Amino acid sequence: MDYFIRKSHFSLIELSLLARSLERSRVPAAGNEPSQEVLTKTMLEMKSSEKSGNLMVAIHGENPVGFVWTLPSGDQVSWVETGHDPLTVLEKIKGSL
Repeated sequence: MDYFIRKSHFSLIELSLLARSLERSRVPAAGNEPSQEVLTKTMLEMKSSEKSGNLMVAIHGENPVGFVWTLPSGDQVSWVETGHDPLTVLEKIKGSL
């Protein structure tokens, strides 16, 4: 599969989508939705790292299918959509950092 890798625009719409995808992957039971409070916290953390962190997004077609978020501390958080090979997606993202 072909992936387009780009730096996040840090728009609230994009961050909302990425935060929801990340938090859904953290919810243990299928079908459970993360709380609005958790989503808001994650989205605000992403937004606050705009100047001192890095958020690289993998796009396939028109949709984000993965990201690597490097926090100001240097720690990294990653997410890859089910159905896409995590190793391939993350390798492509990390290759563009």
